[in-house]
Amino acid sequence: MSKRKIFLLAANAVLLCVCIVQFIVKAQSHVKVFSIKGDIDCIEITKSDGSFSIVKNDDKWIAGEKQYPANSNTVKTMLDAVSSINALDRVASTSGASGIEKYELTDAQKITVTAKRKDKILRTVIIGKNASAGTQCYAVFDKSNDIYLVSGNLRSVFSKTVSEIREMAVIKENAEDVESVEAVLSSGKNVKLTRESQIEGFTQEQVVQTLENYSSLSATKWYDSKINLGGELIASVKINLKDKAITLDVYKIPAADENSTDVYYADCSESPYTFEFAGYAGQRFEILSKIK
Repeated sequence: MSKRKIFLLAANAVLLCVCIVQFIVKAQSHVKVFSIKGDIDCIEITKSDGSFSIVKNDDKWIAGEKQYPANSNTVKTMLDAVSSINALDRVASTSGASGIEKYELTDAQKITVTAKRKDKILRTVIIGKNASAGTQCYAVFDKSNDIYLVSGNLRSVFSKTVSEIREMAVIKENAEDVESVEAVLSSGKNVKLTRESQIEGFTQEQVVQTLENYSSLSATKWYDSKINLGGELIASVKINLKDKAITLDVYKIPAADENSTDVYYADCSESPYTFEFAGYAGQRFEILSKIK
């Protein structure tokens, strides 16, 4: 290959790189960032079926009128989503009905998110429909009439109900902090599980693992108060930790037929609400009757 051809190819490569850089810079110059400086202590979510708030209370977040503890990871996702939003392009205006309907910003379809700090509104985002790209949607900011295509699936983040935002962990302790478990079984028998206990068919390592399993328990369904759902009391349990004790009354509603499963539920000193929990977690309470 001649030197002249090599020079031309090199020049074309440089020119291509320059064009790519200019394209990227030009594309980025159209991006408008809607950001919030400082901490948010309240997020209000309004949909066609009503509204609720998620509020920071000391170092924890609570959701809804009944002030349920909120899941910290879910709240963090919401805070991150509303704190900085990239508007990729202005696509229409809300001054005409056609834009509102086209981008699903009607009262029946939109989701309105208001971020506050000490009752001061920091940002209002009205979220419309998702774009064809699943990670984009349409939104209006504050009192503007401009409809933007924005990055991020804001509808998915903020379409959640209070029940979906609630913290599902009822007991969340360190496994090594569980010292023993005491229980009064339905038969009236008193049992105690320690690291030295013997359980029929269990190795000593399995006994220790069983004891440490009592360090955590998550709800699969919450009720709005402490209620009696029926069924049979398996045991009244006391979990002794290094610095406190947790008590539970654990119940089982037997499966109605071969096509259904047992339902486990409990009342716990860690929560004012009755909750259901998974069947595999229910087995750890059934095991108590096998302690020798």
